[in-house]
Amino acid sequence: MAIKAPNFCKNAVPTLKGWCHPKTGELLKSQRISQEDINEWNKVEEPTVVVVEEPPVVTETPPAVKATSRPRKASAKKTEETEVTDTPE
Repeated sequence: MAIKAPNFCKNAVPTLKGWCHPKTGELLKSQRISQEDINEWNKVEEPTVVVVEEPPVVTETPPAVKATSRPRKASAKKTEETEVTDTPE
């Protein structure tokens, strides 16, 4: 059932007890008004439940690091430099 504000106060607010003045809260007209009618008057919609599925989490394994079994050889250039610096002048 659609509700209608009283003619003498078009900006009255509906409550469960009746129509009230918007600023003072004074009860202007005693009338039983259902919560559904009040929600319709205030244009309140029923809450809708939205289900959002989360995308699956993909975990990647880091590429395998190839281990070397032998130690690195010193470069020939470094060896020559050390020999040069060790010689007396």
